[in-house]
Amino acid sequence: AFDPIHKGHLHLAQQCRRVFALDKVYLIPNANPPHKDGSFSSFEERLQMSRLALKSLNRRQYQVSTLEEESTHCHYTYDTLQALRTKYGPKARLFFIMGMDSLLMLHTWHRGLELTDFAHVVAFTRPGYYFNLDTIADSALKNYLTAHITPLQDESFKQQVQQPQGRVFILPSQEDDVSS
Repeated sequence: AFDPIHKGHLHLAQQCRRVFALDKVYLIPNANPPHKDGSFSSFEERLQMSRLALKSLNRRQYQVSTLEEESTHCHYTYDTLQALRTKYGPKARLFFIMGMDSLLMLHTWHRGLELTDFAHVVAFTRPGYYFNLDTIADSALKNYLTAHITPLQDESFKQQVQQPQGRVFILPSQEDDVSS
């Protein structure tokens, strides 16, 4: 939701762009996020905050998208990634960036365990939210992650990153514990 956007978001966007050699990173504020109980800031305010935050970065490589601007209905990540896949085609490499707290709740999202049908999922750890497959209680999420995770140190990592979608990558955040 980027309510508000903060330096942690920018740091993760930069880190992800470097690790995966991304051409562009889009920040996509959500006008009506289904997992939030309302926002303190309007969509327009969050959109403007995101644009202002990106002024410190290379504006060609980092942009704000209004893809989820319509506020009359919930915007599900599944639908957004499906639209992006349609727009960019089957061969484009797409990555969806989230925090570890979101990854650990992915089974509660609308079609959350299908996001890799359209993009790679990149989850960043942070203090209090680390990845440990043995501690995941939900069997569907555990099975999904077991089937889709490619560890950074895995010899197939470089090959998997070049695929257009289908994997889950977990990156350690090198930023302080910052949260909206």
